[in-house]
Amino acid sequence: MTSRRKHSSLWMHFTEEKESKRAKCKYCSSYISFAGGSNGNLTRHIKTKHSAISLVSERQDFINLSDSDPHQTSQTASRNGNSQFLAISSSSSTSAVSSLQNSITQYIHKPPPIRKVEEIDRQVVKMVAKGHNALRIVEEPEMRKLIQLVSNCPGYQLPSRKTLSTNLMSNVHQELQSEARIKIKAAVALSLTTDSWTSSNNESYIAVTAHFIEFIDDETKLCSILLTCESFSDRHKREFM
Repeated sequence: MTSRRKHSSLWMHFTEEKESKRAKCKYCSSYISFAGGSNGNLTRHIKTKHSAISLVSERQDFINLSDSDPHQTSQTASRNGNSQFLAISSSSSTSAVSSLQNSITQYIHKPPPIRKVEEIDRQVVKMVAKGHNALRIVEEPEMRKLIQLVSNCPGYQLPSRKTLSTNLMSNVHQELQSEARIKIKAAVALSLTTDSWTSSNNESYIAVTAHFIEFIDDETKLCSILLTCESFSDRHKREFM
């Protein structure tokens, strides 16, 4: 007598033991009771013991592999588009590795509510106004990238001013300095420019910038790297001959 068909995706992971009203897990060989006709015990076993396995939510028919023709079972699985799970056997236990199925929600971003957008827009205006920031800050590529990263990282907390100045800035400075040295070393030719100015509190500074052409995948790109910006105590007024 052939086994009755099961209308639940759970039976893709279990083998029915009709005499004892139990189901044998195909991954860890545990026996789970379903005497009451409910699949709750089977679901809990998969979620707790094999959480990496994605349960199929659609209603599909599965045939007990022990009582069916292997060729027919293979055709049925192919027709239904079921994912195959790769079992890795060892001497002491058997574990399963499942191929995680991509969900369409991973590729479609739901637009935020209108109220949330308006609240964020008001906060942007306050940031620009109270922080005396330029209006172009909303168009800065680094600012846009920061907003994108933060929106995909719930719970992120901004670092303190002390952490930013003592740790983060020095670490990023060293990384950028190493990258700049590699690019300058690979450049065919360099052009240097310098400029000096006096700040509003009467402090003088001088800066040196290197300009070169970078070749990336047979394409050229004009690059400029600030080599140094230091305080300048000597006189830098123009002398007429």
